[in-house]
Amino acid sequence: MALEGAVLLQIRPVKNDHDAGWSSLRLLIRAGVGDLRGLAGARPDALGVLAGLAPEIADRFAPREVRDVADMATALTSVFGAAAEEQPLAIAIDDAHWADGMSLAALGAALGQLKDSSVTLLLTVAQGVGDPPPELLQLESEVGREVPGLVVRLDPLSRDDLAKLVVALAPPWCRDDDQRERLTRRLAYETAGSPFLAVTLLGALAKPGNFQKDLVAWPPPGGTIDAPLPFSVPSVARHAIAVRIGELTRGEVRVLSAAGVCGQALDLELIAQVAGLSKADVERTLPACERRHLIQFDGRRYTFAAPLIAEVIREHGTTRGERRILEQRAIDALANRSDLESRALRADLLSHVSPDQAALDLALAVALEAQQVGARRMQDRALAAAERIRKDSELNPGV
Repeated sequence: MALEGAVLLQIRPVKNDHDAGWSSLRLLIRAGVGDLRGLAGARPDALGVLAGLAPEIADRFAPREVRDVADMATALTSVFGAAAEEQPLAIAIDDAHWADGMSLAALGAALGQLKDSSVTLLLTVAQGVGDPPPELLQLESEVGREVPGLVVRLDPLSRDDLAKLVVALAPPWCRDDDQRERLTRRLAYETAGSPFLAVTLLGALAKPGNFQKDLVAWPPPGGTIDAPLPFSVPSVARHAIAVRIGELTRGEVRVLSAAGVCGQALDLELIAQVAGLSKADVERTLPACERRHLIQFDGRRYTFAAPLIAEVIREHGTTRGERRILEQRAIDALANRSDLESRALRADLLSHVSPDQAALDLALAVALEAQQVGARRMQDRALAAAERIRKDSELNPGV
């Protein structure tokens, strides 16, 4: 829009703005409403309403108190309409689920009156984050009816989408159909369809190196797609995720670091034991992690948004010594669990921490039980743990 000549007003509310009346409009006014061309065409009392919210422009326009949402909507219609006569106007609100309801209601009502003006409102809303104001839901329901426009819901990239990305971004190093298919499968697993992670990973692969060859050759014949990568995540992808982790508090990182050794799905009871916290303490950290798209809620449980994220958390959130302590705590906490998933995780952890005969016996017992119930992935995972134990300790697996 800016490249095509529009003037852009852009804001990003935060959580504390949610319950503060007119907070988003204050941000918008401070983002440059007073610098818009064409304001001389707006009604003085309309400019006064805006000046009443933002003292920064009160020296130019006589401020007056806003009476209600309808009064504010009328003022916005006059100001934005006058500005759009001079230059197309684009208003962008990122994280609109944190905007206050009064501001959204006034903006929606103004847009309904500006159907014939060059004014565009762009909102981005994270699903499942916070408690969106009813006014946002109302505005969304009116888009396409009273308010011209579209509501677009972004789902994770599908395998077909990722295949198109590979074709566009992987040449010339990924040359044949087999390599492209393997790379697509790997991307689908590692990124869980996240556009951000998929493009970041493909961008890192653009630099020549062994990483390109390794990724299209992994997993090896007979291996499973969820086998861990035999190399570290590229630095650009690690850095991009680490930036998000760096926005968390120490307590939130502590929880994620504990979760990182406990598997893809977040077992809150287990994480609490490993982190040395209460389950309530763990639950309080989840919204911040979800907001940064490090974890996601699938309607039943929390999981890491992608395996790639869990790997970076293990690398970035702890030292090797700290990680070993967390792994040992998880092993101890899982000792009293009898379900197959918990025993498989314990065998996997033991293969790294304590590869002895008892660990080997557990891994083989899990593999046998998994075979009996048809849990192929768990069987392969347990056999891989058994093989690691055998190699590290020179034990005879007896099979």
